[in-house]
Amino acid sequence: MSDKEFRQKMAEIYLRYAERVLDTADGIREKIKPMVEEMSDGHLVQREVLRESKGDCTVIQKYIISLPPITKKNSQQILTNRRTGKPFIAPSRQYKRYEQQAMWYFTPKPKAPLSGRYRVATVFYMPTRRKVDLTNLMEAAHDTLVAAKILADDNNTIIASVDGSRVMYDKGNPRTEIIIQELEEGKHSDEMGI
Repeated sequence: MSDKEFRQKMAEIYLRYAERVLDTADGIREKIKPMVEEMSDGHLVQREVLRESKGDCTVIQKYIISLPPITKKNSQQILTNRRTGKPFIAPSRQYKRYEQQAMWYFTPKPKAPLSGRYRVATVFYMPTRRKVDLTNLMEAAHDTLVAAKILADDNNTIIASVDGSRVMYDKGNPRTEIIIQELEEGKHSDEMGI
């Protein structure tokens, strides 16, 4: 087989594969469409977590990011601002790629970023049993929620509680599960028993 024939054969294989991927994506889109409905307050939510009441909290949304969790602080880069000449710390390329890929899992999105008081419980399913820093993982998840315009900011007035966040092990299906619950006005999370 000549080099030209080989390239032509590979191009045909890639084209068939791309067509199958597009067909699969169309099928997934049709399956997801009925799971989404508009609520009276204007936020889109999945049916499985449609305003479940848990004590004094209301579940707004549950997101599952089917990517191995990573932290924002590992492998940071020190770069120099070309205009001012001052050094600054930037996230790694690996984290930037993770953040871009994670955006696809944040569906449905609210019409406007959430700006009330919320409990954001994040469960990280790691592919290995290696020790990781939970606070760094949560920082990456919260920054990704802000970048995706799910939350207006990740400060303590919006993310009032992170109770329930933890690290688990799942070699076969590493992922991040994020549950956002609206807190009742005027109560602190410790008063609600969560």
